[in-house]
Amino acid sequence: MDTGTTFFTLESGVFNQVMTYDLIMKKCSDVTDKSHPPITLSLGSASGPRDITLTHDEYMTTASWSSEYCVPAFMKIDIPEEHGPGLILGETFLRNYLAVFDRQDGDVTKARVGLAKSVHSDEAHKRLKQLTASQPSFFKDI
Repeated sequence: MDTGTTFFTLESGVFNQVMTYDLIMKKCSDVTDKSHPPITLSLGSASGPRDITLTHDEYMTTASWSSEYCVPAFMKIDIPEEHGPGLILGETFLRNYLAVFDRQDGDVTKARVGLAKSVHSDEAHKRLKQLTASQPSFFKDI
């Protein structure tokens, strides 16, 4: 996971497999489950593979040049074999999941990441405001 990376970065083989779904840029209003079907990523885990299914709302993003168009948020990147296989789950992923990083005692073999689906609701926003009420705001209007 990387907050400095916007897209999902995939190795060539996985990228090519994902692109077989013919995921193309479209007007956001024309993107549907039929034109852009759910995609399941299988992530390695200490307790076995974990599947995460992404809807088009989770893997499409607004084009940088027009808010009317949406583009698939995938890009190809090949990493050195000794560090792979791998992918980077960027901001497009992290806007929909809570990620908790635990480095434990600093030993990389003990490091772990926990993921949970984010909740975007009025109740969740209200509770977040309660929990952060004593913290200074970046915005004067809030």
